[in-house]
Amino acid sequence: MPSGYYDLYAEAGSLFIIKLNFLDANGVSANLAYTVNNSYYIPEELKAIGWTEVTLITAKLQVKKKPTADGSDTTLIEFKTGAGATNPIEFIDTHLDTSGNPINDHNILIYTTNPNFAVGTHFYDLEMTFRGKKSTGPLTDIVLRILQGRFTLTPQVTG
Repeated sequence: MPSGYYDLYAEAGSLFIIKLNFLDANGVSANLAYTVNNSYYIPEELKAIGWTEVTLITAKLQVKKKPTADGSDTTLIEFKTGAGATNPIEFIDTHLDTSGNPINDHNILIYTTNPNFAVGTHFYDLEMTFRGKKSTGPLTDIVLRILQGRFTLTPQVTG
């Protein structure tokens, strides 16, 4: 799955929030937060290679000074799923209300109360890791790059 490209902007020392909507192959908001029949959402590209179950979905967004093929550049800030993350990524419930409408307009929330790293234009990518398996076989992790682009941090403006 090719990743999307989107540039992000934030002001140093201020609240940064981005809401994303990860859609399935039919253009419907994928439910990343809950399991159905003991499996999380399975992307079409994983179904195509025989996956029948996903037991865990995690996400990580890293901002680096410059993109490198081997990922060796220093990470300036990292957002990730999981308890206790300083800069969290949360999967949001996309169940439908009683009228059949999604209860949220997004299913991924990324935020920090203080994006405090070097002012300038940097690069980021958002990856999701799906842990799952085919009908027979061991659990395997597959990482999909979902989004990438420039991340520009501007100086804090004080009055």
